[in-house]
Amino acid sequence: MMDLAAFIAAAESLDRQSLDRLLDFYAEDCQFTDPFQTVSGKSAIRRVYSEMFAHLHEPKFR
Repeated sequence: MMDLAAFIAAAESLDRQSLDRLLDFYAEDCQFTDPFQTVSGKSAIRRVYSEMFAHLHEPKFR
């Protein structure tokens, strides 16, 4: 079972260097939905976050 507190800590401290730590919480066949799209799989989620970091200055999740 996932440790919710650990997931929240990983999300709140997310940056380019810690993306792998956040993705460790996702299953290989997971789906991710944000206001713009739904993607399937960890590699697709990695692309979503990578694009976010490429276009936004120091995004934060709280």
